[in-house]
Amino acid sequence: MDLAFAACPFHVHTEAPASARSADVMAPRREGIWAVLPYVAAAAVVGFGGWVTQKKVRARHAQLVGDFGATLSAYGSSDRGATDIVADYKRKVGPGVDRKGLYRSGLASLITDVPAGVALIRRVTALQRLLGIKDVTAAAEVNALGKDKFANQPSLLGKLIFVSERVLADGGSAGSLRLRTMLPYSEEVVETLQRDMAARILASEVAAAADRGEGVPGEAAALLRMSPAEAQALYDETLARRAAATTAAAEEAAAAAEANEAANAVVAAAEAEATVVAAAAEEEKASAVVDKDAHVYECGGCGYTLYPAKGREFRFFPDSFKCPMCGAGKDQFTDINA
Repeated sequence: MDLAFAACPFHVHTEAPASARSADVMAPRREGIWAVLPYVAAAAVVGFGGWVTQKKVRARHAQLVGDFGATLSAYGSSDRGATDIVADYKRKVGPGVDRKGLYRSGLASLITDVPAGVALIRRVTALQRLLGIKDVTAAAEVNALGKDKFANQPSLLGKLIFVSERVLADGGSAGSLRLRTMLPYSEEVVETLQRDMAARILASEVAAAADRGEGVPGEAAALLRMSPAEAQALYDETLARRAAATTAAAEEAAAAAEANEAANAVVAAAEAEATVVAAAAEEEKASAVVDKDAHVYECGGCGYTLYPAKGREFRFFPDSFKCPMCGAGKDQFTDINA
């Protein structure tokens, strides 16, 4: 190396290691889009994996929401059962639980599977309370459910109307329900059908209370949005109808017993008469049958017949005996049994 060049204060030369020089020579040159492409690819892979995961999560949530309704309908008839089922599905769904979806699923299954009645109203009320659904939100979900699922099923839509108008305050948040317009009937017909359904259900509740010896089912009447006076009138009518039916049944039983007794008397009289007739016939038959060893004498002049006692024939027929009818002598009589 040139000592003068090495000692120059303005030029410092440091030789790179051989390994570094080799790496620089072999390394590919990345310029433009090629410099960021690996990062883009990595981000795409991560994004696709996240999308697949999210899709699976959404599918799992949808399945859980769908299963919730069937489970609640089958096993949530009691308050404790409904509470446990709601808590279990909240835990399964996890954070961000779709409470509105669970409400719609549960409501659809209850309307489909459970008969219209006070029990159904209680169960729908409990569902809304357990999920923390406000009336305004519930009304929107009910409207959507009626349009999407029950629009072509008037009977189920009518049941949904009946229950919703009795569960939600003021018949659905001051008229926010729009279900009645979905039915192919006039408002007057819909109102009549709804009133008839309420009356039938209350009649069933009243009958059950009467069977148990209880008074007017006031709670049931309140849930059905019927007045205490209506419930009392129906209760009194039910008791009166039952009393009349009991009286009619007793009278019918008494009449049947009387008719049966009269029929038995007729039969007994007929049997007694038949017995008398039979005895008389037997007696007549016995009197008509003559002992073949007895002597029977017949008058040859007029046919008069004598039946003398056996063994005493000659005592009553002396030689001077004459026929009392025609005066023929004894010699005119012939023993027809001889």
